[in-house]
Parts: sequence; structure tokens; C-alpha cells
Amino acid sequence: MNLKRHLTRLIPSLVLITFTAACAGPEAPDSGELSNPSTPVAVEEGAAQPDEVSVEETPGTVSQFATYFLHCGLVCPAGSQTSPGTYQCTPSCPGYNWQTGRCTTGWYNATGCVFYASGTISADPTDVWVNTNVTHIGSTQICWDVNYASSGEIWLSMDGQPEVLFAGGADGCQSADWIQVGHSYSFNLYEGTAHSNQLASVTVNGYGYQGVAAAAACGPCNTGYACRCGMDFCYPVNRPCP
Repeated sequence: MNLKRHLTRLIPSLVLITFTAACAGPEAPDSGELSNPSTPVAVEEGAAQPDEVSVEETPGTVSQFATYFLHCGLVCPAGSQTSPGTYQCTPSCPGYNWQTGRCTTGWYNATGCVFYASGTISADPTDVWVNTNVTHIGSTQICWDVNYASSGEIWLSMDGQPEVLFAGGADGCQSADWIQVGHSYSFNLYEGTAHSNQLASVTVNGYGYQGVAAAAACGPCNTGYACRCGMDFCYPVNRPCP
């Protein structure tokens, strides 16, 4: 009888303890335990300021060097790409709950983004017309610039032959005054000095025509003038042929 009476008093207490534990729910994870197993694992939180960092080449990576920055939001800005495995829940961006250490907008509120190297190259002109009654070579000017890379190199291929180095630097212009009639020249811009990541290309072609031959009586000419462009008089060297 005494055992039955003690059990009768104990059961309501056990029921109350069980009900309280069930209502409390699982223990809230620490702020560092925010990774969702079904989503990429967040890397360590870093400063939200842009920084120049070196990135290892991975599948899909087109550059050894890139500008990394932490972007508030889950979609990187236009022109940049998501850096693999860098979704974060950080107090540096809106939507962070300091009391729970969680993001109120979901698992993450920030994305690591990178700007990969890019560049442009141009030729003026791309079609070089040469008066074959005067000469067999013409000239063009090559200009280039690279972005999000320390430097670039321009490699030249004539008529599909192996490339040779033409010029280098982060940006600049350089004349090619040996364009021959009947030949094609590809000027290829590469990132850095590794000669592996091509950023842009431009093709120059040499064409010939038969114009007025230079008169034998032309010259001598003053400084800044020359017997050129098929003229029978001295013509300015810095002026395009008519």
C-alpha cells in the first residue's frame, strides 16, 4: 500500500518534468554553429571591406588573381562571381540577430564575391591599306588595358604561326609599323605573365592598292615631312595619307 501511494504521488511530477522539457525544444546553437548541412558551409567571418587576395585555381576559376569582397546579400553584383563556399551569416550585414546569433532572413545574409581579371584590346586601324607603288608595309596602333590584374601581355601571331611577345603592361599603346600586304596579324591579350589566360584579341589585316607612285624629284624634305603617300611633294609624316 505504501509503494502504491508513493507511485501515485510521483507520476504527476514526472509528467510535469517531461512536458516542460518538450516545450523548451532543442538547445539553440552557438553563433558558430550556423551551417546548414544541405547548403555550402560558411567560411570564417571576415571584414566586409574589399581586399586584394590570391585565389587558388579551381574548376570554373579563370584567374589566379582576383579581387575578393564580402557582399551583403545572396547574389553577387553584376560582373562578379560567387566565391565557392563563402556564404556567411555575419553581423556586418543587415538581418543578423545578436541575441540568437542567427540570421533573421535565413541561414545566411552575405556572400563572398570575386571580380576576375578582364581586359580590352584594340587596333587603329584594323584594315591597313598600303600603296604598293610606294611601299609594301603599313602601320597600326595597338592599345590595351587590363582590370583586376597587376599586368598583361600582348602576344602576336602572324598568319596563324606560333605567338611571339609584342608588348606588356597594365595598359598602354604601341605601334606596329611592319604590317605587310596579304598577311593577317592576331594580337592576343593575356593576364599577367603566365601566357595562359587570354582576355581579349584583335585581328589586323594588310591590304594593298596601286596608287600614284612617288615622284623621283621629291625631296629632300624638312623635318616632319617625307616623300610618302604617293605624293610628288613632301607630305607631313604625322598626317594620314589621303
